[in-house]
Amino acid sequence: MSNTHLHLETEDRKKILGKRLKKLRGKQITQEELAKRLNFSRQTINNWENGRSVPSVEQLHKYAEMYNVSLDYLFGYSEFTKPENEYLEG
Repeated sequence: MSNTHLHLETEDRKKILGKRLKKLRGKQITQEELAKRLNFSRQTINNWENGRSVPSVEQLHKYAEMYNVSLDYLFGYSEFTKPENEYLEG
C-alpha cells in the first residue's frame, strides 16, 4: 500500500468518523452541552465532527460508551451501531 493510498484512507476515515459523531449527537444536544458532558472543549468537538482532528482512543471509548455504539461503527467499518455479537446474542 502506498503512502498516498494510506493517506487517502486515513482522510476518508476521519470524514466518516466526523459524520458519524455529528449524526450521533443529532439535534438533541449542542456541541457545547456534549463538550461539558465529556469534559472536552466545544472547539474539540467541532474539530472532530468536521474531520479536522481525531479523538484519542480514550476519547473514542467515551463516545462509544455514551452512545452505546462500536468503534467499528464510528470509523465506518460496520453499519451496525452495536458490536455485531450483541445482535447475535439478542
